[in-house]
Amino acid sequence: MAEKGAVYCDRTTRTNYYTALVSEEEYKLAEGTTLLEKMFHKSAKDFIASLYQGKKVSQKDIRELSDYLKSLEKEE
Repeated sequence: MAEKGAVYCDRTTRTNYYTALVSEEEYKLAEGTTLLEKMFHKSAKDFIASLYQGKKVSQKDIRELSDYLKSLEKEE
């Protein structure tokens, strides 16, 4: 994580102390973007389809995702 610039490691004492340099939200955004680019060619649809085909997405998850996408459309 230190090499990626996500944390700072203070090694001035016997115990290493780590400090976050990016927020959890920033980290999730960067990692999610990388995952979509590398594995799904920037296609969120393909990502969700792979989870659904692998039985990792429930009907409840689908309803929540649908509701979320509808709320995004309303914002535009």
